[in-house]
Amino acid sequence: MKHLLILAIVALSFQLNAQPKCVTGDCKNGIGKLVTKEYTYQGTFLNSKIQKGKITFSDGSTLEGKFVEGKLEGYDCVQIESDGTTITGQFIAGEIVNGRIEDKAGNIQEGDFKNGNLNGKNCFVKFADGSTFRGELNEGKRVKGKLTFALSDPEHTYYDGEFSYKEDIPYFNGKGWLYLRNGNDPIGPNWVYNDPIGNGEPRADIPEGKLAIALKEQNGIFLIKGNFTRDEYDQTQNFIFDTGASLVSVPFSVLKTLYTQKIVTDADFKNEISLKNASGDVVSGMTFNIKELKFKTTNGEWIKLYNVEAVVKTDKIILEALNLASEPPILLGQSALSKLKKFELDYEQNLLLINNP
Repeated sequence: MKHLLILAIVALSFQLNAQPKCVTGDCKNGIGKLVTKEYTYQGTFLNSKIQKGKITFSDGSTLEGKFVEGKLEGYDCVQIESDGTTITGQFIAGEIVNGRIEDKAGNIQEGDFKNGNLNGKNCFVKFADGSTFRGELNEGKRVKGKLTFALSDPEHTYYDGEFSYKEDIPYFNGKGWLYLRNGNDPIGPNWVYNDPIGNGEPRADIPEGKLAIALKEQNGIFLIKGNFTRDEYDQTQNFIFDTGASLVSVPFSVLKTLYTQKIVTDADFKNEISLKNASGDVVSGMTFNIKELKFKTTNGEWIKLYNVEAVVKTDKIILEALNLASEPPILLGQSALSKLKKFELDYEQNLLLINNP
């Protein structure tokens, strides 16, 4: 029995890299305190092995919780490193697997861990500058989620989408939207290493022989960004992609802007017509010609549509509501879409696919 006790003490000593000395209590089967040059342990013992308590090392770092073979094991464990980093949560064989890590600078990590790094779909990171990330990480590297920028960032609010790494540096890569502080439309929906599609190389999954225009899905409708152009004049607008509309429908306030900018001239106006609105009521309108509509593809090219017939509602009620939010949007109808000849919608990537002429 005496030899077994000596072996147990030697095993504990080897495990903690120091020779232990029981200074108070029962360090065999009870509550006691071990002290060495490297550490102090105070807590419970079973068969001369540490069970549950706290180890304080000479550099100030500590381990507190349940121990198995000298390593933290189980829930509600606490590890405080010498630099002030605090690690709390569930440990297995001395490694955190779920919980929270906070360093002295204020960086916080919460979620599941693997090899000391966040790993899983429901992870949260708060950085010292106030920015945050919530989403999926693979051993500390972002896969997909929402990156919210610090308030000190003058341009960006948040990015919600996919990530990839080059030389351990995270990039926006894949599908995602970047939201801006100025309230302009978010940038997306596809990225190639921090380059939004249209300013960089196209995605590999755009079918061969196709051109693609990015769409934005909003409340069940698709928005497409396009430009009214004429000579050196250019006006960017958002259109509702509407295969049910026969003509491009332009609200009076937009037409007024186009007219002021000389994109639409007196010679472009054609005929007065009668229109039915969504309620079935008949309203009056005026058709006019759009010299050029153009849309930027994901590889940076422009698709240009010439001499597109459009209509503006000229009802008195509409004219009196020029500055109201209720004024109708721009509808991209068949008078424009028919000039694309053949197209299809990619709902997975929010893309309008067009045959490459």
